Amino acid sequence: ARLEGIASAARAVGASSPALLVVGRAAEDRIGEGHRPTILFTGLDPTNFRALGRILHWPALVVEPDPAGLARAPGVVAGLRAGRFQDVIFTSRVGVVSLMAAIEGACADARALAGARIIAAGGGTALRLRDYGLRADATGQPGGSEGILAAVGAMKGRRILLVQGTHAPRDLESRLLQEGAEVVRLALHRVVPNPALGRPLPGHDVVFFLSPSGVRAFSAAYGEGAFAREAWCIGQATRRTLDAAGVAGARIVEAPGQAAQEGG
Repeated sequence: ARLEGIASAARAVGASSPALLVVGRAAEDRIGEGHRPTILFTGLDPTNFRALGRILHWPALVVEPDPAGLARAPGVVAGLRAGRFQDVIFTSRVGVVSLMAAIEGACADARALAGARIIAAGGGTALRLRDYGLRADATGQPGGSEGILAAVGAMKGRRILLVQGTHAPRDLESRLLQEGAEVVRLALHRVVPNPALGRPLPGHDVVFFLSPSGVRAFSAAYGEGAFAREAWCIGQATRRTLDAAGVAGARIVEAPGQAAQEGG
């Protein structure tokens, strides 16, 4: 925008601190981004997707603790410390943060995971483990259930702790059970519609969905206006939800280092 209209332009896209103001010819040239689409990103974390275009972060969901999962956490942490689990599977970065908080709440630390094989859904989840001094023994490639199953390998008789959100599909748990594993699923967080949804949408070329629940939240807030532009998505489950909403032909985008079910 021109300087005379920058305040209203910032309000229109919901800009807030921290932000970067670019002034002069670099701004006029849009830093070489004139050919790149403006993407309304509805997921939780756009970090891995900024190379796709000009990102406007407009999250459809927010993460909050799940009371039922938190009530179960002390018993599960006690099982970890006693060596009950041979594998711990993290399907998202949020799951890493949630379990490590539960471990700390039980007056323990990362040593609670000693002896267990740690499996991360993707590169982003593996990096978040490093923040706690933990290195994933295996990382799903590609991200999502199939990558995790390949990383687990033979699983008959193995005792597995599966850390997910309450909203995550049960497909992975079902596959693990079918292959003969003993599975404890611990859901310490859930996603709910962002209470900020409903404010006017900024101008964009593409709306990008990362989960079925994000599609549903956006549709509830904006109706048909949610899908006035081209739609991109992560995974077949999200695409099926878009199909059910009447959005045909959504482009599926690979998730670099991220689980197929965001926040899962």
